[in-house]
Amino acid sequence: KIRLQADVPVGIYLSGGLDSAVLAALAAEKSSVRPLSFSLRFEESGYDEGRHQSEIADHLHMENLWLRPGADEIAQAFSKAIYHAECPVLRTAIAPMYLLSGHVRQNRFKAVLTGEGADEMLLGYDIFKEVVVRNHTGSVEDAGLYSYLDRDKPGVARHLNAFFGQEDVDARRWDASHATRWKMTGRLKRFFSKDLARSLEGYDPVEELKKSLPSEFMSWEPVARAQYLECRLFLSHYL
Repeated sequence: KIRLQADVPVGIYLSGGLDSAVLAALAAEKSSVRPLSFSLRFEESGYDEGRHQSEIADHLHMENLWLRPGADEIAQAFSKAIYHAECPVLRTAIAPMYLLSGHVRQNRFKAVLTGEGADEMLLGYDIFKEVVVRNHTGSVEDAGLYSYLDRDKPGVARHLNAFFGQEDVDARRWDASHATRWKMTGRLKRFFSKDLARSLEGYDPVEELKKSLPSEFMSWEPVARAQYLECRLFLSHYL
C-alpha cells in the first residue's frame, strides 16, 4: 500500500510468472484504481508468455499493454542498454527490458512495481537447484535443469557444455554455487582497456569477496550460502 502512494500513477511489470502475478494481485487489492500492467512478449514461442500475462490481467480486470520487440530490434537496443548500464554485461536480457521501460515512459508512466528480487529470496532460480544436485551427484550438466532451452537447436548444446561440461567444482568449497559463474563472467576482462587491465594486475575480486564474508558463513547450509551470495552480489549490484 505504501509503494502505491506516489505523485504519479504506478504501473506494474507483468511477466506472466508467479512473482509479478502475486504482486499484481496485491496491488489490485490495495489500490483504489486498477493499476495498468506492462508486459514483454517475444516472437519465439519458447520465450513468449503472452497467454499467462493475459490470463492474469483478465482475472484481475487489469488493462495490460504489451510490447513484442523483434530480434533485430533487441540487437539494435543492446548497445544503448550497455551505455545506460555503464558497465559491460554479457546477458542480452537488459535490451528488451530497456525497450519495455521506454514503452512505459511513452505511455506517460514514470514508476512501476516489479517482481524482481523474489527469486533470490524464495529460491526460484535454477542456481539453487544446482547446489542441491551438486551435493548429491557432483555434476549438474545432465540434471535436467534449464528445460526451457531447446537442446536440439544449433549452439544450445555447445553453450551448455561450455558452461557445465568443464566443471570440476568441489561441492564443499565456499563458492561452489558460483564458481562456474566467476569463470564465465571473468571473460568480461577482455573488454577492459589496457590501462584498466594494467591497474588490476594482481587483484583478485573473488578473494576480496571471501574475506568480507560473515565468520559463520561456512556453517550455513550450501543453499543458504548460495542465497547469500546471490542477494549480496546480484540483487544489490546487478538488479
